[in-house]
Amino acid sequence: GRLSEGMESLIERVKDIPNSNIQGPIPSVQNSAFTTDKPMIQKTFGKRYKDLQLTETYEDFISELKKWPLAEKEDVLIQAFGEVKGGTKMSDDYKKHREEYKDLQKLYINDFNAGSQEFKDFPFRSKDFIFLTELKNSLDSEEDKAFVSEPKIKIIDKKITDLKGLQIREETVGQLTKNYRETFLSSLDTLGKIDLNSDSFINRLLNNSGIKVNFDGERDRGIIRRLIQGGLGKTQNYGREETIFTPNIGAIGSNLDDFLTRTEQNGDGKKEKYDALLNITSQYIKLKELKAELKRKYEPLKEKIDDKINKSQSKDKELELSDVNYKSLLAKMCGRKAANFWYGEKDMKVEEYKRIKEFFEQNELLFFPFYDLKLLKAIDNRIQLIFNDTQAAHADSTAGQSDARSSSRRTPGSTEKTIAHPI
Repeated sequence: GRLSEGMESLIERVKDIPNSNIQGPIPSVQNSAFTTDKPMIQKTFGKRYKDLQLTETYEDFISELKKWPLAEKEDVLIQAFGEVKGGTKMSDDYKKHREEYKDLQKLYINDFNAGSQEFKDFPFRSKDFIFLTELKNSLDSEEDKAFVSEPKIKIIDKKITDLKGLQIREETVGQLTKNYRETFLSSLDTLGKIDLNSDSFINRLLNNSGIKVNFDGERDRGIIRRLIQGGLGKTQNYGREETIFTPNIGAIGSNLDDFLTRTEQNGDGKKEKYDALLNITSQYIKLKELKAELKRKYEPLKEKIDDKINKSQSKDKELELSDVNYKSLLAKMCGRKAANFWYGEKDMKVEEYKRIKEFFEQNELLFFPFYDLKLLKAIDNRIQLIFNDTQAAHADSTAGQSDARSSSRRTPGSTEKTIAHPI
């Protein structure tokens, strides 16, 4: 429709005023981004803001808006904004992923139990479960929360938290004391790949069992003759006076009972000791293979969880705008007061803000991020904080305002609460 005659007259008079802010004819509203049911007046906001004005189309307005910088040296500030990265690690991020680690622990234990069913009397040590006890985040030291209590390692009836202090049992097994088994296992740890059928390893077991395999060609002629007859060794003559006996280690290992009989070494527990060491070694090899297989399976799965946490803790991570690392940049753009409003005072720690926030939430009060250390001190010192009914205290609403700070929050159907504390 048309403007009223009075309005048209007013516009005509204003247009005659020098430097008027009303410029040109009244534009058509057909393509206007600010369509109303009345023609629109195009207006600027003085010389300082003459570049920003309402235009006929949205696209033109945005084009003009882009000419306005957010702050002085905007390009420098935008670059600085992109360079703000995390400077500290969020060391409790691992708690969000505890259950994922625990799921891996359960699966690992189930696989271990299935693969160790045939083990018998094996002297397990804490080092046999290093990977399992590290199947959590390295920052997580709360073991009662970081590990599952079920399932247990069936063969030793232990849960994960019992494994770090695991020791070999005191009883003697196959003539082997606790200390002897510990020493023998430590010697196995120093070896690479173990071949139970190699002469070198059979000879190691024979020596550890106290079984003699070398005999003097002159003094032990009877024994040597019986060993040669049994295919358990041979001799070589060096002149008339020297004969060297060479034992057949492989044959001795395969026919140990016969060897001990021919050498008159049976009956003193050496065979039982040899068999016990052979059994430990055989299970040691199987355990080593089982651990390697499980590590290959579960290490990549653990690394995936670790990577999630490491990414969130990376110093190059992008931050939430609420991160205090942006405070100095906001102060440059909008001033110190604005920065303090959003990020609080520099001397106040995050935990202190949390305590104040919890206090306000408990009392159903509105919380702002700029509360300072004076309020925290009042709470810590248990200074009585006064709650007022603002309607009842309306007559006195101006009293003491210079000596108190307050925050308010209105809830449906209730009067407004205020909280005051001494400065």
